[in-house]
Amino acid sequence: MSNSTGPPPATVIVPALETLLQVAGTKAVPVTGLQLEGIRFTHSLTTFLGEYEVPSGGDWAMHRGGAVAVTGVEGMRVTNCHFDRLGGNAMLVSEYARDTRITGSEFSWIGDNAISQMGSVKYDRSLDKSPDSTDLMDATDGMHPEGTSVQSCVFREIGVYGKQVSAFASALSYKTSINGSVLFNGPRAGVNWCAPGCLHLPLAARVLC
Repeated sequence: MSNSTGPPPATVIVPALETLLQVAGTKAVPVTGLQLEGIRFTHSLTTFLGEYEVPSGGDWAMHRGGAVAVTGVEGMRVTNCHFDRLGGNAMLVSEYARDTRITGSEFSWIGDNAISQMGSVKYDRSLDKSPDSTDLMDATDGMHPEGTSVQSCVFREIGVYGKQVSAFASALSYKTSINGSVLFNGPRAGVNWCAPGCLHLPLAARVLC
C-alpha cells in the first residue's frame, strides 16, 4: 500500500462583483475628503466582454468601470492600498473628480488597466451621434478628472485579460502627475494618454515599460 498523499485541499474563489467599492457623488454635491488606507481589494469579475468607450480620435477603448469606481469626488486619498487579482480596471476615476491622490499603493495581476481615468465622452449630453453632431468633448461642463496625482506606486502584471491596457490610462483629463512610481510587466504602454489632456512626468519619475 502506498503511503503517498494527494495534494493539499484547494481553495476556490469565484468572484461575484465587478465593483467592490463605488463612490458616486455629483459635481453639485461631491463626496469630499474620502480616505482609503491600508485596504486590499481583490477578486472582482472580468469585464473584457463588457461595454467599452473610445474617448479620443484614436483606437484606444476604455471600460467605464472598476473594482473601485469613483465619480463626483473632491480631495480623495488612496494610501498604502493593494489592488490584487482583479478582473477589470483596478481603479476608475470618472467624470467630475478633483485633487485625487493615490500614494504608496501596489497594483498586481490586474485584468485591465490598473488606474483608469476618463472624463465625459462625446454624445453624453445631447445623445446626438450623427456625423453633424456639435456635442463636442470640450470640457466646458467640467465633467472630467483634474489634479490627479500618483506618487510612489508599484504596477506589475497588468493586462492579464485585456491587451489594450496600461498601468495608468487617462483620457479627457487635466493636470495629472505621476512621480516616483515603477511600472513593469504589461502588454502595451506603461502610461497611455488619450488626447486632449495634459500630463506632467517630473524628472524624478521612473517609468519602466
